[in-house]
Amino acid sequence: MNLRRILLLFLTLVSLQSCSIITGSTKVRYKVRGKTIITMRIPKGYTRKIIVGGPSEYFQYQYRYPDSSMLYVTDELVGNPNAAQMKEAGYSNKVFSVYFEEQSDALPVEGLDSTGKYWKNQFADRYSIGFMKVGYSKKNAYDKAVRKYHIRKRRLGMKAP
Repeated sequence: MNLRRILLLFLTLVSLQSCSIITGSTKVRYKVRGKTIITMRIPKGYTRKIIVGGPSEYFQYQYRYPDSSMLYVTDELVGNPNAAQMKEAGYSNKVFSVYFEEQSDALPVEGLDSTGKYWKNQFADRYSIGFMKVGYSKKNAYDKAVRKYHIRKRRLGMKAP
């Protein structure tokens, strides 16, 4: 009987915790030329900025927060917001080119910037998803956003009948 109460209390606490995570986030879509490519849940309270540029017309979505932290999704390697941090951590552009061009789900690259804030970059099917300038208290929420995403695979060739 006592074990049941403990189990019920545990399940209630887990449910309340998961609800607080869900209400503190929102679903966003990364679109290229009008087609949704990546969907993910990110913390609320952002201002979105879309950058289109370069000779290859890359797309970059930046989700900026009042505390200067930022989440991003991009299909551009050179203009990656974390490029300086990755280079400072000892990763060369050649290494990233291999990940970016050939790996579908490479291991994330992460660290601390010069101010002690967290940054992370995840290569995912020729896209780069990451965050920067994140304080310790918010790191788990940003990690979850970068880890849990859905990529819509492009169909190549003819459609099935």
